[in-house]
Amino acid sequence: MARYQNTLQTPAPAETYASAISQYMTDEGFALVDYKGAQVWKKGIGMATAPQYLAIQYDGNTINIEAFIRWALLPGVYVGEMGTTGFVGAIPKKLLRNRVETLESYIANLPQTPVE
Repeated sequence: MARYQNTLQTPAPAETYASAISQYMTDEGFALVDYKGAQVWKKGIGMATAPQYLAIQYDGNTINIEAFIRWALLPGVYVGEMGTTGFVGAIPKKLLRNRVETLESYIANLPQTPVE
């Protein structure tokens, strides 16, 4: 499955939202990690469920969000990615889908003129 992708339009330059989004992600238990040369937000280590990843890029007046979980061959041995839909891995996908919806709602409800 492909990664979930969505682009949100912002009334102000998207980078002005970065601090609030970073604080929100940290409060939700995510940490910034390097994944294939990019900084992404990760939650979980894969002991009980698949780790969740959110990539957030700021470009002009848009915020691009990508979400995926890692596909495990064995516990701790990951060989691929899965998006947020489909039957295989339905429970961790639903958890991530709920988090993405909450994040998008959070972004939509940030002040229209963010304070830096």
